[in-house]
Amino acid sequence: MRCWVCKLSLAASMGMLVSGCGLDAKAEPEVVAIPSQPASVAIPWDTAATMVRPIREGKPGAAVGIKYDLERKPQVGVPLPVKVMFAPSAAAEVLEAVFSGMDGLTLSGNLTASYDGVKSGELYPHEFTVTPQRTGVFYVTVNTSTRSGAANMARTFAIPFVVGPQTRPKPTPQRDASGKPVQPMQAEEPR
Repeated sequence: MRCWVCKLSLAASMGMLVSGCGLDAKAEPEVVAIPSQPASVAIPWDTAATMVRPIREGKPGAAVGIKYDLERKPQVGVPLPVKVMFAPSAAAEVLEAVFSGMDGLTLSGNLTASYDGVKSGELYPHEFTVTPQRTGVFYVTVNTSTRSGAANMARTFAIPFVVGPQTRPKPTPQRDASGKPVQPMQAEEPR
């Protein structure tokens, strides 16, 4: 009984949906012409699916997003190309970005990017090189800004770099005055 009532309500709501949209059940389907050659369209954001999103900072909903890709794991002293894709979420007159690294990373190549007449939904590529100087966890900061008329929007991203093995050393046990290891015990209250 219950399943029958659910099916009846679903059918009634579908009928209201179709009639509410102004569709006629007897109407002929619309024929759409498919061009023989594909049109030149903007690269959708999903084509950068293999790329990684950086750590976000700043306000959500700012006018640009980014993804990045590394060819291999970072190694000390080995230059590593970093590919970045900027994806504006709104059209803007200008999109600018500045890349900076923290102590322990050397950045080279073009550390600024500037694009005029950016369109929403298109991808704007950029590449620079990072050379780690020592092991550890480091970040490259990407400061982006968009300008459209009098409106300026800015957003900051952090691209992480883990260089070398990141294993924690085993903690050494505490020792008493005689040098013997101290056995940790759970505290108990007297009764």
